[in-house]
Amino acid sequence: MASKMFKEKLDNLKIYTIVEEADILSYMKNHNLDHSGSYIASRVYLKEAINKYSDAYLYIDLHRDAATHDSTTTTINGLKCAKILFVIGLEYDTYESNLEVATTLNDLILNKYPALTRGIMKKKGVGVNGVYNQDLKDNVILIELGGNESNIDEINNTLDLLAEIIGDYINEKKEKN
Repeated sequence: MASKMFKEKLDNLKIYTIVEEADILSYMKNHNLDHSGSYIASRVYLKEAINKYSDAYLYIDLHRDAATHDSTTTTINGLKCAKILFVIGLEYDTYESNLEVATTLNDLILNKYPALTRGIMKKKGVGVNGVYNQDLKDNVILIELGGNESNIDEINNTLDLLAEIIGDYINEKKEKN
C-alpha cells in the first residue's frame, strides 16, 4: 500500500512512477523459495522493469524494518513520521554508484529533515544478502520505511516528505540531461 501511496505523491509532483504489481509471494511459492529467496523472486521483476524502463532515474525497493517503533519513528513539524533507512549491499563490484545515490538522497534529507533519516546501512558478510539486486543497475536503492509497528499516518507523513526529496533529486537529474 505504501508504494501505491508513494506513486500517487510522486505523480502529483510530475515524477512519472511505476509500481511493480507482481505477486512476489506467489512467485516464491511456485518456485519453492522461502523468505531468504525473496530477492531471487524480485530480481526477475526488476530485470523486466530495467529492460522496459532503462532510462529511469531511480529504482526503489521499498521495505519496512523490523526495528522497534521508538527507533523507527520521529516527529517533524508536529507530525509523527516513520524514519527512513537506506540499505546498500557491498558484495558486488559496482556498489559505489548505488552508495553515491543513497548518500546524495540521505544528504538531501539531512538538509531538510535531519530527524527523518536513520542513515545508510552498508551490508556484507555472512547472513546477509549483500547485493539486494543493486548489481543490476547503478541507481537501485533499498529504503526501509519505518517498521512493522508504523501506522498508516506515520507512513503517509513520511511519504509526503520523501516524495519532495525524491522529486528534487530527479528534477535535478533531468536538468543535467
